[in-house]
Amino acid sequence: MANQRFSCNYPIVKTILTSKGDVYRPSSIYPIVSLNYQLQSLYNKKRFEESCRKWAERSEDLDQLTDIYDRRKWKTFQDPQENLPFFRKELSDCRLGLMINLDWFQPYDNSPYSIGTIYGVICNLPHDERFKPSNILTLAIIPGPSEPKLHQLNYYLAPLIDQLDGL
Repeated sequence: MANQRFSCNYPIVKTILTSKGDVYRPSSIYPIVSLNYQLQSLYNKKRFEESCRKWAERSEDLDQLTDIYDRRKWKTFQDPQENLPFFRKELSDCRLGLMINLDWFQPYDNSPYSIGTIYGVICNLPHDERFKPSNILTLAIIPGPSEPKLHQLNYYLAPLIDQLDGL
């Protein structure tokens, strides 16, 4: 089934009158970064794959939940093509669990202007490495001046889902 996109009825360009006639400019800019490029950069880092394998090599305490790997969902998430667990020891450095986050910040003091950042972290990495700036994937920047409504976030997430679908 093909992906369907619905119009948000927001103008994608604004018309600017110049001495040479009308010029069209984007109404807002939505910068996204290639997820494929960022993952390649991570895999080119020394010991990245080794770090991704640490979750599978650690001793497991069945009485304690200390990280995402201890959760039932991580252990039982299925690969639909092989009918085996998706996250398994022999593929621990190439089957990545991606946690997608959304945070808002105000870049200017004394201003209500707000910008959103969609970023991802690799759950396979140990907790002490997962949130290091060098391991965080910047997926998109949502321009201001204010936060979009909850239903509008789908328009910002759609290009990211398309990228994930293509990996």
